[in-house]
Parts: sequence; structure tokens; C-alpha cells
Amino acid sequence: MKPKATLYYDGECPFCRYYSNFVDLRKEIDITLKNARENLHDLKAFKHCNIHEGMIIVDAFGACYQGVEALHWIDNHLEDKSTSITLHHLFISNRSIASYLYKAIRLLRVLLLKMMGKKVNF
Repeated sequence: MKPKATLYYDGECPFCRYYSNFVDLRKEIDITLKNARENLHDLKAFKHCNIHEGMIIVDAFGACYQGVEALHWIDNHLEDKSTSITLHHLFISNRSIASYLYKAIRLLRVLLLKMMGKKVNF
């Protein structure tokens, strides 16, 4: 049986949109995608998670994982050995590399949103 989760992402961010629609991810996990900009009220229940710090996964038990921890949660539930899943695992399995990579992508997200004239903190 597929694990269930809800993924909150920034719908204005091209990186976030691409990752949230990652086709292989949806084959492996029964995932509900929610644009955080349109669902801020949902996130108020998770005081320790701040969408401005990265994407958020809420599993079927109500546990909240954010940023690199969300990526690790996803990686731990992927069994497919397709090329894209293997690449995902390669980048995420090492927590140090994943942390630096995630920070770099977050910085690029901020720069890109500013260039696009979008609000960074909503």
C-alpha cells in the first residue's frame, strides 16, 4: 500500500512546482499537492514548520517534515528504481550534500521570485 502524505509547496516558484509535479513521485506515494500560498490556513496547525524555510510534507499520522527532512521522508518511501528516482536518491541520501543543495535551491528560489516580481514571504 502506498504511503499517504500532503506536500505543501510554493506555487509561484518554478523549482517548487517542478518538484511537486515529479511524475515518479506520484507513482510511489499517494500524495496530495497543495499550493501553500492558497492553503496558509492549513499550515497554522504546524507551528514548528514555516513554509518560507522550505517545502512541507505532512504524513498520514500528522507528522510534519520540512525542507531536507521532507526530501528524506520522500526518499525513504520511494522504491522505484527508475533513473529519476535513482538521481533523487543520489542527491538526497547524503544529508550533508542534501542540506547544501537544498540551501542553494532555496537561495535561487528567492532570487528567482524577486526577479519575477513575486512575493518571497507571503
